[in-house]
Amino acid sequence: MRPGTLPHPMTPSAATVPPPPPRPFGGTGPASRKNTYRHIYPLRALGMGLGGLLLGSVLHQNQSPAWMWWVLAAVALGWPHLAYLWAHHSRDPYRTRCATC
Repeated sequence: MRPGTLPHPMTPSAATVPPPPPRPFGGTGPASRKNTYRHIYPLRALGMGLGGLLLGSVLHQNQSPAWMWWVLAAVALGWPHLAYLWAHHSRDPYRTRCATC
């Protein structure tokens, strides 16, 4: 081999180089998908809470009945926690998280 040239990818010297070690976090494998619901939970709770405030202002303007306020409170405040528990106790949390979006 001439100086300054790289070996061919199929030569034994290039094939003996071990692959880089896996990263401890991140990536796209099943281990990173497993805890996605934990990362989504605070954002889901914040988004549903802020959305509930906006919808509450519309309900207030329209002088909506009390049952609509109860439905809004149940959905905006309860759904993020229910979705978290559902994903936490499922066999495939990533698939459950996708189903609850």
